[in-house]
Amino acid sequence: MDDDTMRAVLFDRYGGPEVLYVSRVPRPEPAPGEVLVRVRAFSVNGGETAARSGGLRLLTGRKFPKRIGLDFTGEVAALGAGVTGIVIGDRVWGVMGRTGFGSAAEYVAVRAERLGHVPDGLDLVEAAALPVATTAITALRDKARLRPGERLLVRGAAGGVGNAAVQLGRAYGAEVTALARAANLDFVRTLGAHHAIDHRAIDHRTVSPSELGPFDVVLDTVGTDLRAFRRLLSPGGRMVTIAFDLTRLAASLGYIAASAVHGRGRVRFFSGNPTRALFDDLAREVSEGRLRPAVDTCFPLEETAAAHRALEAGGVRGKYVVKVD
Repeated sequence: MDDDTMRAVLFDRYGGPEVLYVSRVPRPEPAPGEVLVRVRAFSVNGGETAARSGGLRLLTGRKFPKRIGLDFTGEVAALGAGVTGIVIGDRVWGVMGRTGFGSAAEYVAVRAERLGHVPDGLDLVEAAALPVATTAITALRDKARLRPGERLLVRGAAGGVGNAAVQLGRAYGAEVTALARAANLDFVRTLGAHHAIDHRAIDHRTVSPSELGPFDVVLDTVGTDLRAFRRLLSPGGRMVTIAFDLTRLAASLGYIAASAVHGRGRVRFFSGNPTRALFDDLAREVSEGRLRPAVDTCFPLEETAAAHRALEAGGVRGKYVVKVD
């Protein structure tokens, strides 16, 4: 590395995908306990499109320029003091954690515990579709405690977390019903869904709850109409959501909180923040054939805005991935 700068994706104001641009910024140096990763690819996530558009400005503030990118794959380029279990040249995947964004760049410095090893034989660009699958593992295994023979409903089943949840739900022995766009129903069936239903049939009330439920577990990746989907739970059923309604933020969060004390079927909400142990679990799911990456389209770094635009248009099958050459 003979240059102390790198390319990164930035934005100087909140707005649509057009606010994103590629510029040169200082290349980070790993602090004690950190790892410098040469990024090969990252995926586009709903959380960062919300942050870019200003939907999370109460959290992200008004200091610009800002960075984007939550997850990544790449090779270890340098180690900070005290790092163990990782060596230079290792193929890794990871997340920025709750400290912020920044993986849409040629290099990223992250805490060592936010990294895991990519299984041998898995292409690093395809692997970039999978760090978000740690959220599906946590949701189904740890939060909902999904058991063999139970009925699972996955809402947003063709998306990044949803497609992983369909695959894992099937692998865990559940009867999986997937809600997705009509154009994506065959896609979710190939992932292992036993039943695939056009989500618009639910939105337009042309399918009644009695035709759907009851379900032992509902995994929601959309965040709207939580009350309606909560009604589909069987006695003892569990609902987990990883999203909330940005257009009705206070009401959405309030409903999730109130569900813990009112009515049956608490709605469990969490934000993915995986550590190395969870990445080890992810690698095991991939290596043992229970989970595979689903890449819809791969974009070059200079077309990150196009990747954001595509995600916001809806209809993704798996993940949009950006390759960093």
